[in-house]
Amino acid sequence: MTLQYYKPPGPYFAGDCMPFDDHGTFRLYYLLDEQHHAARDGLGGHQWAQASTQDLVHWQHHPLAIPITDEREGSICTGSVFFHEGSYYAFYATRRRDYTQHLSLATSRDAVHFAKTEPNPFASPPPGYNPLDYRDPVVFQEASTGLFHLLVTASLADWPIGDRGGCLAHLVSPDLRQWERREPLLIPGLPGAPECPDYFEWNGWYYLVF
Repeated sequence: MTLQYYKPPGPYFAGDCMPFDDHGTFRLYYLLDEQHHAARDGLGGHQWAQASTQDLVHWQHHPLAIPITDEREGSICTGSVFFHEGSYYAFYATRRRDYTQHLSLATSRDAVHFAKTEPNPFASPPPGYNPLDYRDPVVFQEASTGLFHLLVTASLADWPIGDRGGCLAHLVSPDLRQWERREPLLIPGLPGAPECPDYFEWNGWYYLVF
């Protein structure tokens, strides 16, 4: 079926698309939204859905990639997928009942069926950060060292210039499991938090977008 103008049936909507190139198969993960963020008492109730294609014309819809499975999960929020040594790592944020946001991980062998790992969430906003902004994780690997970097939409608490403390929190890991916090990678000085970051190299230039 075609994906142009696609809308999930019933009271659902599609949002926050997360494209992923999987060795010739193009996968589009997206948030399955219920009633425009009204589900689960306004927490969103989002879950990860997926459609895939090999020609960008004919699409196959898959079962939910990352569903809500715990009463404490108010929403499975936006994130990204990273492939490493035969496994797919889906990094996402969990919005809890108190509206705080935390980083979570699910893994897969086929990019379709994911299993949440333990402990989950694996990281929470540290002291000095706003607990309501800790989401949209994206991972990349440093070619020269093999070190993995995780960028997170966040905001610094008690920033001296009003609402301009939004930043990209920065964590590093040797194995995609154990993460060490570093200083923010970027504090752009703009209102709000820099949402849905992405980082990539193209023709010898490195691009950071949000």
